[in-house]
Amino acid sequence: MDRLVGIVTLLTGMLSWVSPGPVSAGPPAEAPSVRTERLQRDALRALGEGTQEGRRRAIRLLENAVALEPRDPMLWHILGEAYAAARFGERSRQCFRRALDFEPDDEHGWFLTGMAWRREWLRGLDPSALNRAIAAFDTCTRMDPDDGEAWLRYSGLLYEKGDLEAARVAASQSKDRGRYPDHNALARAYLAFRIGDSAGADTLFAQVLPRLEPSVRRMFERPWELLGAAPGSADASDGAGRRSQVPFWDSRDPDPTTPENEFRLEYWARVAHAYLLFEDPLDPHFDARAMTYVQYGPPAAVTVQDRSVHPINMFWLDPHTASLAEYPFVSQTWFYPQYGMVIQLEDKALVGRFERHAARADDPSSSPSEAALRAQPDVIAIDGGAALFTARPPRRMRLGVRALDAQFDGDRGTRLVTQVRVSVSAADSAVARWLVVDDSGRELARETQAPAVSACEPESLRIARFSAELPAGDYHVFVSASDRRFRRALREERISIRAQTPGVGLSDIVDVCSEPPTQVQSNAVLLEAAEEPVVRGEQALTCYFEIVRLLTSASGWGRFQYRYTLRRVTAEGKADEAIVREYRSEEIDVDGSLRRQFVTIPMSALPYARYRLTISVLDLNSGQGIGRSLDFVKD
Repeated sequence: MDRLVGIVTLLTGMLSWVSPGPVSAGPPAEAPSVRTERLQRDALRALGEGTQEGRRRAIRLLENAVALEPRDPMLWHILGEAYAAARFGERSRQCFRRALDFEPDDEHGWFLTGMAWRREWLRGLDPSALNRAIAAFDTCTRMDPDDGEAWLRYSGLLYEKGDLEAARVAASQSKDRGRYPDHNALARAYLAFRIGDSAGADTLFAQVLPRLEPSVRRMFERPWELLGAAPGSADASDGAGRRSQVPFWDSRDPDPTTPENEFRLEYWARVAHAYLLFEDPLDPHFDARAMTYVQYGPPAAVTVQDRSVHPINMFWLDPHTASLAEYPFVSQTWFYPQYGMVIQLEDKALVGRFERHAARADDPSSSPSEAALRAQPDVIAIDGGAALFTARPPRRMRLGVRALDAQFDGDRGTRLVTQVRVSVSAADSAVARWLVVDDSGRELARETQAPAVSACEPESLRIARFSAELPAGDYHVFVSASDRRFRRALREERISIRAQTPGVGLSDIVDVCSEPPTQVQSNAVLLEAAEEPVVRGEQALTCYFEIVRLLTSASGWGRFQYRYTLRRVTAEGKADEAIVREYRSEEIDVDGSLRRQFVTIPMSALPYARYRLTISVLDLNSGQGIGRSLDFVKD
């Protein structure tokens, strides 16, 4: 509408400068140019009314004007915009084609052509219309690289085409040029998030949101109004059954290891793209298509019925008195199979404004399937399914990450050790983050590292090691990783830290990926656990464990003996009585109460099966014993 209003204002001013000429005694015949100017003036006044009747009157006047001056591109532009405002899409595009016939190098004509095909594509989702719109904006931006609005519209369509990098480049070319510099910045922000640059997107959104007009900014800053959710958490309680007023964003941060809230960025990116894509300057509005996109993201598939004849279904009437009337309208059906949903959108007035078809109680597909949501624990549901967001990045942006936990007794509590395995090449750089919180959400440990090259898989794996001493209890452990290509991954698990017992203690048994010499550097143990406890072919099983709180003699020496047994594990998960391999160490003296121990167990002669290794330790000074087990597979 702004471009049309600008044309109306400019031409009205230009026409006001035209001299009426000398006054003659009689009414002279009106010259064609003078009549054209009068028709333009009257048409522009009619368009300025902003009503459908005014637009139709303007169309009649402009049709007369172009009949008098058929080679004037400006007249064709105004008539085309008037047709577009009145929802005569094909006639609008014909006008812009006529204008380009007379002035093919007019970048503004190409812009208007792109907007016309953009409207057609949004209405009927015809791929050829999308391609024509993209081609028109491409031509426009080549002719006028400083047209910020052309780059803006171009970027949104390229994103819909699936060319994310080209869309990002187009948005960056828009800079702060054109009549919508804040919209340009908004496009750059959401596309930064779509390529995976969460930190960059967070910064860009923080810069642009305060500059938006209040009605638009409100959609970003008050999501509970748009989504129908409450400002506080719908999921948290204070322990007494009362609803907790945790801030909307904080209660739904899928990755608390990062400074950014990825759920908030996903919501902002959806609102930004929906607003910029479905907003039309000739008729600004946020219809059901935009709302559905914000609620559930892009559909997996869409079918369109264009001006088909639909019956009027009056469900509230008795079937014997229901209307049999039928009339044509456009409908779009959006499919979300991952949520078990089918959403019907209808443009009954044929004016490009879609409404969501009223849900029926007997139509379960109109709302998310509870079974589908249970099968996707990473999906964040707002108010039971009024909106759905996923914490996982798209497949192309996912990074391979594993987290392996082990518990070791420490001086003040149990030491939790988490090894993070990031699947990146030796040439890539990565960042790993680790966070431990208790059930109340209180943070107990947080750390960020650049993973080191793996000793076992140096070409494809990097390793980070995190540790903290924790009291006995239940905890949530969050691990995330990202690389320089903006790929990322998040893992969350719930662990229970066991309480320490008096006397000798024994850590978890850790299956390491290589021989003991590769696990020690400068007299320090740098464990690299195997991703899965699996022994292959002729390999031996190498394990590590720690013995703590050995009773020491007056001279400070501890003394212990360890024994391991190997049994096969049945399909029911129980160990056989029969021992297939056994070893008892000599009596070992240790300076102090701590012993770090590697054990290597030959496996080549044993058949392929699942086994249970049990290690028992006897403190010879106190007579106390303790044992731990590890299940593994010989493959």
